[in-house]
Formats: sequence, C-alpha cells, structure tokens
Amino acid sequence: TSIKIFGNNTITATSLAIPTSVVKFRILGNNTIHGSLQDISHWSTIEEFSVGGVRNAPSLNQTSYIEGTLNNITFSGSLKIFQLVDGCNSVLGQISNTTSPRTFQLPAGMEVFEIRGENAVIPFKGNELYGAIANFPTSLKTLVVSGNNTISGNINTYVSTSISTFVIEGDNTLSGLLQNAPANVQLFQIT
Repeated sequence: TSIKIFGNNTITATSLAIPTSVVKFRILGNNTIHGSLQDISHWSTIEEFSVGGVRNAPSLNQTSYIEGTLNNITFSGSLKIFQLVDGCNSVLGQISNTTSPRTFQLPAGMEVFEIRGENAVIPFKGNELYGAIANFPTSLKTLVVSGNNTISGNINTYVSTSISTFVIEGDNTLSGLLQNAPANVQLFQIT
C-alpha cells in the first residue's frame, strides 16, 4: 500500500499506472519518471503523492516529466501531500472551491501542495494553474505553485495559521498588504 523512495536515487518509469492498492506513492531523487496524471485510476484513495526529478537537467530525457490535467480528478478527502518537485512538468488545471468538469478542488485537510517544473528545457510547456488564491485549503503548511500560472486575488483573503512556505510564481494577478500576509510564514515569495 506504500511506496516511498527518498535519497540520491535514479528511478526510471514510463507510466504512472501504479497499482490500485498503493495509497502512498512518494519517489523523490534524481529520477526520470515520465507519465500522465490520468494514468492513475484511483485518486479517490491516494493519501500521499510525490514525484521528483533532476533539477536543471539539460534535456527532457534526463529528468522526470509529469503531464496531465487536474480538472476532473476527484481527490481523496485523506490526501495530505501532492508534490511534483523539479523535473519538466506540464500540469494544467483550474482550482475552485467546488468540483466541476472544468475545475478541481483540493481536500480541506491537505498539508502540502507543491507543483514545480523547469521551463528552460521545454519553454513552450510548463505548469498552467488558474484560479483564486482563496480556493487553496487553509490547512496547507506548504503552498508552492511554479510555472506559467495565473493565480489571482488578494493574498489577505488566504487566511491560514499553519502555512510556513508560500511561493507563487507565474503570470499572477495577486494583490494585498504584506503586513496582512499569513502570520506564520517563514518563506514568502511571489514572482
């Protein structure tokens, strides 16, 4: 039910079709894992999901590449961690406070939502997440969205007492007063 591999490993895979019995899938390291989020048929039971790749890899074949859309995925209410770290990821989706065929919603108790990807290797690709900052769960301890994103809204509407890492990168239209940013943030970055 659990696959967790951390360290300086080099795991290779060409699909994310993990067995339906696996509810915790975390592989971090210098990996070349390629696949689509749509390869996973049992998002409604997954509690932890992380895939890491090689940072600053010179080509797509030398790092992880995860693609797909978050729209239409019904996440488990027990999902705590969703991470795509480094690599060349191309994940799309519109975050909402409700689930519809064109949006996705993160569970209320989620602790880590981190989607990163390098655009230098394939500059025409990259993550493209849309939506209002207020639609992210207030239970998050880590919120990192990096890529060609368009996150909008006033940062002061995101009220969380647990968040310590707040990083939003992309073509965003965020506003607000820094003095009213979440109180316990240790890393705060908007670019």
